[in-house]
Amino acid sequence: MTMDELMATEQEYQEMLTRWDMEDKAREERMKELDELDRLTAKAKEMRQQMNLMPGRWSGIWAKYMEEEKPAQWIEILQSGRVQLMLGQVDMEYNQKYEQMKAEMKKKRGLNHIFQQRDFMGYTRAIMAMEDEIVSLLAQQLTNQA
Repeated sequence: MTMDELMATEQEYQEMLTRWDMEDKAREERMKELDELDRLTAKAKEMRQQMNLMPGRWSGIWAKYMEEEKPAQWIEILQSGRVQLMLGQVDMEYNQKYEQMKAEMKKKRGLNHIFQQRDFMGYTRAIMAMEDEIVSLLAQQLTNQA
């Protein structure tokens, strides 16, 4: 091997070591971020349990999402004293949306008293499937807007 080849090999080796160091540092930073997220999530859960919150259907979905995905913001809300007000607003708003969507979908799908009298089990299955669909849509909307 010539001196130039040895120098090139040494340079490639040094570049590889530098790249590995950078990857290790990036991995360490990511691990620190994940540890901090875990710490915040645990703190948020602990605070929620201490406050003994009793959220409704929609505010429960929202609170769980905030606790797991945005723990820093959730902790701020818990510490601010606004949590009960916000949970109530979420439940009220999404209960109204649920009832409105349910009425519109029942009408659109022809789920009326006549259908109910003709095929009670079919009507019941259709209503339950529709309600599951509405809950899924609204839960997705709720967590996307948070």
